[in-house]
Amino acid sequence: MAMSRLRAVEHGRTVLVTATSGISAVVDPDGSVARQAPERVARTIDATVQLHDGRTVASRVGAWPEWLLAAVGVAAAVAGLLGAGPRRRTRGGGRA
Repeated sequence: MAMSRLRAVEHGRTVLVTATSGISAVVDPDGSVARQAPERVARTIDATVQLHDGRTVASRVGAWPEWLLAAVGVAAAVAGLLGAGPRRRTRGGGRA
């Protein structure tokens, strides 16, 4: 249900959630739950929803920001591992 609420806000659309063993609901574009059937209870939900034909910023941009951030994270992890090689400590300030 949480992902459905997130997707409703992300795409600015009403989301209809149907579940045979969970919670069925109607989620408004602002993420609020308009109607909901109790968990594991057979119910019919009747709702009128608006049709949208426009696209939100999230729909137009797609997944490339997620991939970019993931690549930056992997690069940072690799740089951290390469920069943290074994270091030797000498006693007495390095004198033999």
